[in-house]
Formats: sequence, C-alpha cells, structure tokens
Amino acid sequence: MRKIAFICLLSILTGPLHAQTVRYVTDSLRLETRQGPSTTHRITHMLSSGARVTVLEEDADTGYSRVALDDGTEVWILTRFLMEEPAARAQLAEAVENFAREREIARDLASQLETLGQTAGEIEQSRSELAKDKKVLQTELAQIKQAAADTLAINERNQSLNSQLEELTTDLDTAQQRNRALKERSERDWFIAGAGVLLGGMILGLVIPKIRWKRRRGWGEL
Repeated sequence: MRKIAFICLLSILTGPLHAQTVRYVTDSLRLETRQGPSTTHRITHMLSSGARVTVLEEDADTGYSRVALDDGTEVWILTRFLMEEPAARAQLAEAVENFAREREIARDLASQLETLGQTAGEIEQSRSELAKDKKVLQTELAQIKQAAADTLAINERNQSLNSQLEELTTDLDTAQQRNRALKERSERDWFIAGAGVLLGGMILGLVIPKIRWKRRRGWGEL
C-alpha cells in the first residue's frame, strides 16, 4: 500500500495535465491494450492479471483510460478492468512469497537461537570451570599464606634461638675466661705456696742443726 501511494504521488507530480493514479488489471487471465480509446484501435499488448499500470487519464465517454506500463509505454485500456487493489492471484503470490521469506527468516532465527543456546551452554561450562579454578586458587593461596606465616614464625624462632645462642656463647666465653683466670691464680698460689714451703724447709734445715748443737753442748756441761 505504501508503494501504491508513492506511485500515485509520483504520477500526480509528473503528469502534465491529468491526475495520475495507480490501478491494477482485473483478475482475469489476459487483457488487451490499444493505441486509442476504442475497439477500432490496434491492440498493442496483452497484460496478465495483476499487472501494474499508472493511470494518466480517464475518458468517461469512451470508458477507456490512458495508462503507462512499467517500461514507460503509454496505452489505452478499459477502465472497468482496473482495480485499486492488486488481483487476488497477485496478492496470493505476494503472500506466498512473503511467507517463504518469513519462513526462511524463521529458520535463520532458529539456527541462530540454536547457536546461541550452544554458546550459552559453553559459556556456562566455562563459568563452572572458572569457578572450580577459582576455588583451587583460593585454596592454594590459603596454603601459601599459611606457609608464609609458618616461615615467618620459624624465622622469628630462629632469630630468638640465635639471640639465645649468642648470649650463651658470651656467657661461655666469660666463664672460660674466669676459669682461666682462676686456674692461673690457683697455679700462682700453688707456686707461691710451694716456694714458701721450700723456703721454710731450707730455713729449718739451717736452723735445726744449730739448735741441736747448742743443746748437746749444754748437756755436756751439766
């Protein structure tokens, strides 16, 4: 209908003198067109049912209309065989064509829908796999964090033990130094004691003989 209205408007704008409208050949098998508006004029064409023509002029006296074919040829045809709507046969053919086209579109849409369904299934499967991978990664991350925490605790423990070891080493060095000092002092004391004993012995060795001699002399005198 939009095409018909457009053609009518175009015919009105391009027509020199007469209003132009679009008509359709009546629903009969064949219809002749003539060079003029009477049966005495020569037949020029045989139009099929549903053929589209553009009405350029209507002659009420003769009952003919001057029309333009699709190729631009101007002929005369009986006005009573023109209809404002396409013939039922043409409408049926157009409907069948539209139906075939719509069915093809429906098939394409069904194919696209099936493809989208498969894609949606693949996406859902990928999403499920990603969720599993995410869970595994979260578990591994927790383990890494725990291992890192354990490592830090071990490092802190090692540092504490190292500090204790350093303190013990320092204490051991101090104790060893004290032991060496005590040993040296003990040796020195023993040396002094031994020297004293030796000196005492020597003194006694010198003194005792003299004491004995004096005593013997005294006794003899008595």
